[in-house]
Amino acid sequence: YLGWCYNTGKGVQQDNIEAVKWYKLAAEQGLAKAQYNLGCCFANGYGVNPDYTEAARWWEMAAERGHTDAQYNIGLCYYQGRSVEQSYADAAKWWKKAAEQGHADAQYNLGMCYLKSLKYKEAMIWFEKAAEQEQTLAKNFLEINKIYKPMLTISLYFIGFLIIIPIIVTLVIIYFFVIKKKRHNKIQI
Repeated sequence: YLGWCYNTGKGVQQDNIEAVKWYKLAAEQGLAKAQYNLGCCFANGYGVNPDYTEAARWWEMAAERGHTDAQYNIGLCYYQGRSVEQSYADAAKWWKKAAEQGHADAQYNLGMCYLKSLKYKEAMIWFEKAAEQEQTLAKNFLEINKIYKPMLTISLYFIGFLIIIPIIVTLVIIYFFVIKKKRHNKIQI
């Protein structure tokens, strides 16, 4: 709490260097909120030189203790490969943990992960949860989906039809010119 006071200037003169000192003391004792805040200080260069590797390290510690914003942020780090090895699976893992605790942006990002994996029903569940919390991108996606879903269904049907017709024509040609000819040849012999 004292780190936050120095960070925001509540009750004391605002001093980011002092805030980092107090955040670090609390973070080293395992306080998830202090670990998250210390990660933010490193990410933004508040009271320290910007260091995304340190930010990711502290966010991951806080994420492991269930801090939802830290779970979301470390998910972004894994998704972007920022100061950690890029891993979409790890990004989705952290976003799912945050999403299950009600983090709207994590719900949207998890929905996008499912959508990219062509798991439409799962994606829609997370988009709807995010939209219920007024997450703008999720709300926009659901609105667009209402408009374009019927057209997409028709398009996919038409594309499927365009793919199947040449296959059927090819099979008919093969049947009449190859199989029928062989049968015809056998009858004549």
